[in-house]
Amino acid sequence: MAPLGASAAQVFAVPGSPMSQPWPIIGGHALSALAGLIAFHLFGHTALGAGTAVALAVLLMVSLRALHPSGGGTALFVVIAQTTDWSFILFPVAVNAAVLVIVAIAYHHLTGVKYPQRQIVSGAPHLLALHRFDPSDLEAALLGYNQALDISREDVEKLIEQTEMQAYMRLARKMTCGQIMVAKLRTIAPNTPLSFAEATMARHDIKALPVVDSRRKLMGLLRLDDTLKSEPSLPAGQVMRQTYARVKARDSATELLPILAKGDRRHVMVVDDEGRLEGMVSKSDLMRALFHAG
Repeated sequence: MAPLGASAAQVFAVPGSPMSQPWPIIGGHALSALAGLIAFHLFGHTALGAGTAVALAVLLMVSLRALHPSGGGTALFVVIAQTTDWSFILFPVAVNAAVLVIVAIAYHHLTGVKYPQRQIVSGAPHLLALHRFDPSDLEAALLGYNQALDISREDVEKLIEQTEMQAYMRLARKMTCGQIMVAKLRTIAPNTPLSFAEATMARHDIKALPVVDSRRKLMGLLRLDDTLKSEPSLPAGQVMRQTYARVKARDSATELLPILAKGDRRHVMVVDDEGRLEGMVSKSDLMRALFHAG
């Protein structure tokens, strides 16, 4: 079938298109074959039959989210070929379309191309926590656009992510970590009981406390969730996190972006050349600085 040749060109050349995904290819051709058979049985081998076949095919594909450009060709082919057998929908149409999809999946797997594309589910956690939009915002924008896009929602989201990150990087180049950090910090010693540390965090509405020695050298970081998992009598030094992100005050603020963009990173410690604590930058501190820089 000639329409499947057009589908092959699309699925191999533009695998990221929503119209190149398995359901639009298989479902689009099968629904279009159904539309062609209905039109032929109603109007026969006529111009009206051909027009009805294409129109009905588009209606079915749009209604069932299986829009595929070559589907119209399949509907027209059924009328022109004067096909009357309803099994034509299954074979050769659906079977050949399925074979095409299987071959495409194998080919793209071997060439390192992601296919089929993953569909973004509205409300799913966002990978880049620095974003000021989430999938529900993108969903609303696409619905408001009210037109078909030949690009997947996943690719749209990735493009927005990359654009926003580039904007953040441009703004961050104007600042240093020292200009963003909070220098006046509450700190605790390694032998401070967790009960006292937890009370301090609750009293001052903070989520983490740096652990320092008598020379203010940074020993670790104690987060509120760490205190909730341990016995209150334990010393902070026994529970504190010894693996944490650190930067120098003179470093560009661009160093903070890839660190705080990770969902499990909430704070970055700022130390001098000898490891003494100078300040701390939280995700909210960075976002506030970037907002005012723009």
